[in-house]
Amino acid sequence: MEKIISEIAQILKDKHLTVSTAESFTSGAVASALTSIPGASEYFKGGIIAYSEEIKCDLLGVSSKTIDEKGAVHVSTAIEMAQCASKLMSSDFALATTGLAGPGGGTPEIPVGTVHLAIFGPGYINSYTKIIKGSREEVVEKATVLLITRFKNILSNWIE
Repeated sequence: MEKIISEIAQILKDKHLTVSTAESFTSGAVASALTSIPGASEYFKGGIIAYSEEIKCDLLGVSSKTIDEKGAVHVSTAIEMAQCASKLMSSDFALATTGLAGPGGGTPEIPVGTVHLAIFGPGYINSYTKIIKGSREEVVEKATVLLITRFKNILSNWIE
């Protein structure tokens, strides 16, 4: 993953762009990956670990209506988390995660391993929903790699 992070860093630095994160079940793994190489302060603005609904709403600015109607583990919540993180931290891009890493907490409607990922940027919003099998650690790791990889692909295509 170091190669992908290096490519992301180079694109962001070359284009004078910034990124921030809003994470729930990944607990900062995405931010950690983005800042794992020297010089990250040139492009990484910050991250919020918003595990509780209260933090999602009160600190990030996710609509309580979204949480009440859709739930904390929903693609709409992930999208709002990304939009709010970008606005709050004045970053060009923001990456967000919400989901159920397990091992408990799943329901028939939202099984353990359900993840919602979102990428927000200038004139751009994309979201992904996936069910990832594995242990809690594997769900977090696979979701982090998936989001970082998709962000790199978006950046590569966006700048062309």
